[in-house]
Amino acid sequence: MLHTAALCFKSTCLLFSLPPGFLILTCFSCSGHYPVYYMPHVVPEPHHPPALQPENLLAEISLATHQDEDGDTALHIAVVQGEMSIVCKLIRLLLLAHKGLDIHNNLRQTPLHLAVITKQSNMVDVLLQARADPSVLDRHGQTAIHLCCEYDQRECLSVLLSFPSFSSCLEIRNFEGLSPLHLAVLHGHQDLAKMLLDAGADINAMDVKSGQSPLMHAVESNNADLVHFLIENRCDVNSQSYSGNTALHIACGRGQVDTARLLLKSGADSSLKNYHNDTPVMVAKNKKVRPLFQWKPHCK
Repeated sequence: MLHTAALCFKSTCLLFSLPPGFLILTCFSCSGHYPVYYMPHVVPEPHHPPALQPENLLAEISLATHQDEDGDTALHIAVVQGEMSIVCKLIRLLLLAHKGLDIHNNLRQTPLHLAVITKQSNMVDVLLQARADPSVLDRHGQTAIHLCCEYDQRECLSVLLSFPSFSSCLEIRNFEGLSPLHLAVLHGHQDLAKMLLDAGADINAMDVKSGQSPLMHAVESNNADLVHFLIENRCDVNSQSYSGNTALHIACGRGQVDTARLLLKSGADSSLKNYHNDTPVMVAKNKKVRPLFQWKPHCK
């Protein structure tokens, strides 16, 4: 009997039934066809609940945890294809075997990472309910929350933030030294930034590489809306990076007159010097910036 319940994202796939309780997932490529997975498939008798046969359990668990040449398991593939019923069966098998769901493929992606990347908030919910770990890192050091901010996944982020386990992830830095809030700001996702702040993210968090705050990243990105948003949420306008620069240094150095004016009105200290002993006005390249400091007694 031919089944089309799951389609492989790597090639065209079909499911064929095998007695006494397996489905063989067969992929067809331009060079022919080859079996990839035997997936557990239990067909209940009428009026009887589905049950796993004890003699088949170990074999089914072994097949469910098998990784192909890309490191993907049947769970990875089922998640990408949005096959919720198969995902639930595979989760059941893994939990019966006391196996975790946080299996990495060769790209260091877990099923939870793939659920976020493929924009499936319902799949994120199911995996988290089965105790998938949201703090697990991919090859770039990114958690599922980082990925939400990179791929603008509001619904997935909402699900992740609804689980108590999210609290350990808010301040994790990826391998570029960025927290989820830094990523949300860099990608211009103000709504996600608000969700993170409401969840308790540190609005003044310094990135690891340069010591810049979200406000500094917003100024560097010339995103006036996010600069306003962060100031309205009471960020520290005088925070200094590892090089001693403030957001005002950055705005002046980039000739951002309106942003420099807003920062000054919001309490930015024009007398602060960076580690080159420069004040903000000293790094100003735009002559239109200098008049903003004429009324400032600390300007040198």
